Amino acid sequence: MPHGVDTNKYRPCLELATIRAKREALGIPVDAVVIVLPGRVTPGKGHDVWVNALLSLNPALNFYALSIGGTDYASGGVDSFYEQLQHAIAGTELKNKITFWGTVVT
Repeated sequence: MPHGVDTNKYRPCLELATIRAKREALGIPVDAVVIVLPGRVTPGKGHDVWVNALLSLNPALNFYALSIGGTDYASGGVDSFYEQLQHAIAGTELKNKITFWGTVVT
């Protein structure tokens, strides 16, 4: 399993209609470039660097940034660190373009 992913079970979808439907269902703009950072939200993993880099981008750029991984103690994250990141994003022009999904169970 490369990078811990069972490639027999998880494969990229190549059907445009399916991709659009999934993006719509998840609230991801159909035509946006998606920037993903997987991993628990903990100091040292670079989420603060990621957020600061995203906040330096031009708000007119068509992107959607998504962090997938634990955001609280129960899911392996650090609550206070997650709250700091949310505070940095709140009130900016990019607040609707940067999202933390937390742990995703499939």
